[in-house]
Amino acid sequence: MPKKSTLTYTLSFLIYLLTSQQVFPACAEGEVNISEQCIESNKVHYVQPGKPTLLQSVINNANKGDYIVLKSGNYEIEATDNKAAILITGKKNLNLIGQKDVWIRTKQGRVTILTIDSSEDITINNIGMIHEVKCGYCEGVVVKLLNVNNINISDATLN
Repeated sequence: MPKKSTLTYTLSFLIYLLTSQQVFPACAEGEVNISEQCIESNKVHYVQPGKPTLLQSVINNANKGDYIVLKSGNYEIEATDNKAAILITGKKNLNLIGQKDVWIRTKQGRVTILTIDSSEDITINNIGMIHEVKCGYCEGVVVKLLNVNNINISDATLN
């Protein structure tokens, strides 16, 4: 008898998994699943929190159709020129995707967190951006768009 109840429990659990959660198709070899899409793995670049200069470097070196995936965590950034902390310029078809709980933060109250300039078909998804000024006031811009086409920002918190 224990075997029958174990089998029933296992089948019930599998049915629960299949019906209560989205099931994504497996990607082919050499591809990874990003935002429910299979993407060529050589087009996907991962960035870990704690390396803000690496994030800008990956953006600068990204090619058309690339996905930059920010791993979960806080990205503390500073603008060295007191203007833009992160700059996307001259890019086409670039995707900046955050995994769960991604925050780009600055303590500088007068900087722009993200500037997108002379670019098109840019997607930013699941990323929070915030000024965390402890003293004084905030005059900073969260996202600045200059000479752009087709910018898609979704599932984002911008403060």
